Amino acid sequence: MNTLAAFLFLALVSAAPQAAPVAPQEKSPAAPPADAVSAPALKFGAELEKEATPELKEWVRGHVTRQMRAQPVDPKGTMAVVDDRFPAAPDEARDAVTFLVFYYAFRDEDENQRMLGVRLRDIDRETTEITRQLQVMWKNEQGRSASPLQGISAQERVRLDEQQQRMEAQLREFADERQLKATQLAASRKKVALYLKLLALVHERMKRTEPAILRGVK
Repeated sequence: MNTLAAFLFLALVSAAPQAAPVAPQEKSPAAPPADAVSAPALKFGAELEKEATPELKEWVRGHVTRQMRAQPVDPKGTMAVVDDRFPAAPDEARDAVTFLVFYYAFRDEDENQRMLGVRLRDIDRETTEITRQLQVMWKNEQGRSASPLQGISAQERVRLDEQQQRMEAQLREFADERQLKATQLAASRKKVALYLKLLALVHERMKRTEPAILRGVK
């Protein structure tokens, strides 16, 4: 990538703020605000995707999945990979490929963020339901204790105790998973925001680039 675009990438990464962790008991957080999204940059990414050859798109998808999904945002490393993979392509074409890589990485991470949010909402819903069921069980137990005539058999007592233990264990598992997913979501939101900033900044320096430049890159 040309010197100015590379500087923009690296400067943005070094200056990126740390994302605040999500509290374990906080309700499922919302996605980043819509005004944080650079519509022109995302439109340009979609145009590049439309013009890219099938071979290029296959390589970009594979690189994002294998190398970028579980790694921090690394503009310098990505630029080096693109330069090594397409040494014969003009600088402007390699710029466009790098932009496309980050566009795909943004979409991949945005989907990961969405799925984490879905799972957090599922955990909250299931936790609420199990808690409600336990409250009903405890209320029924209190009623039986207050009225000997409502006693239950020893076999039924064992069954209810085992059921309660399973539900309480499930609640503990949900609490642990929720803490993990909330931490993962905080990291995912940070990556999504950083990808958007990268795309927006670099797009400012690529406005004169025609998406058709990718037609010859394979």
